[in-house]
Amino acid sequence: MKTPILRGAQSGCTWLTAANVQLRYLAAALLAVAWVIGAAVPADAVTCGPLISAIINPPGGCCTISAAGTYHLTGSLTAPSGADCIDITASGVFLDTDGFTITGTFPFTGVGINVFAAASKTVIDMGGSTVHFFDIGIQNAASLVQADGDGASVTGNHVGVANTTANNVVFNSIHADFNSEQGFLITGSQGVRIHSSTASFNTADGIDLNSTSGSFIVGTTASSNGKSGIVLTRSPSNVVDDVTVSSNTTDGLWLKASSRNSVDNPGASFNGLAGTYIGCSLTGVPAGVTCSSFGLPASNGNSIVDGGAFVNTVGIGIDLGNRTNDIVDNFVAVNGVDLKDGNVGCGTNSWVANASFTFVVAPTSGCINASSGGFAE
Repeated sequence: MKTPILRGAQSGCTWLTAANVQLRYLAAALLAVAWVIGAAVPADAVTCGPLISAIINPPGGCCTISAAGTYHLTGSLTAPSGADCIDITASGVFLDTDGFTITGTFPFTGVGINVFAAASKTVIDMGGSTVHFFDIGIQNAASLVQADGDGASVTGNHVGVANTTANNVVFNSIHADFNSEQGFLITGSQGVRIHSSTASFNTADGIDLNSTSGSFIVGTTASSNGKSGIVLTRSPSNVVDDVTVSSNTTDGLWLKASSRNSVDNPGASFNGLAGTYIGCSLTGVPAGVTCSSFGLPASNGNSIVDGGAFVNTVGIGIDLGNRTNDIVDNFVAVNGVDLKDGNVGCGTNSWVANASFTFVVAPTSGCINASSGGFAE
């Protein structure tokens, strides 16, 4: 007798209800016939709903969770070519993947776990699961969703984790590494939290916030990516705290056309361009470049505090036209240029109490770096 792949406390993917003894005996009686019937049913056509349709789900187990309840993986899943594996369309779902693997099939056009807009108040407890070989490993479009990875690996996808127009969402302890595009792609959202995660060795950016506000990236590493570690584009009023952005091909942390963001304790080293960059150029911090040159608004009123920038082409750089940014109490050293401000006389940017090994940061010309005796170029 084959073991069902998913079981649920109410209704859902190939489940046997623990609380309902009569239904369990009914399920056992029907299994022998059910698996024969199920072999002819495409996995992506099955709805995880009433007991009978759940039982005839074919081996592989991919399906749609369309009713509230608790669902547990009891084995690994493989999606048909180009299909999603688990679609969640109902609110109030708790899904425990329990460390099992969810695998896509070439040409990698489906989604591993796809939370639809109607599926608010969904909780995914991954228990260290792996989700790989999809177009998007985990995709969310619902509000009030929490994905707790427990060290889960979302790897080998085009995009690791995508959150689109979905507010008040938490991604915790997820390794979105080795994807062919972004590790995390957050678009048009508010109140998204990325905690204790990694976004490294991705071909594009590690973490990409686009038109997103009021969000937090905390205790997270975004290193060795093909583009930048963390990029905020048109994304105001976010908090980036205690992150490591190192060995990225371009910038460690890039604030692009993004204002009023708070960056505390960033560690930026060995990046190809800037450790931390405020501006809009794709090629670094060239003199005379403004965000308006690219049809973008300036990045104003950001703060970079208590960080370190080591062995980058530019430690911390601000392009011309980006103003009222505060660069305070950073330890910046051994960069091609430690501090660079494209604004003549540093415009209205404030450089305060920054230091290096010699406590003189980039002693060329420009604005005085108060309290350290250093200057920004």
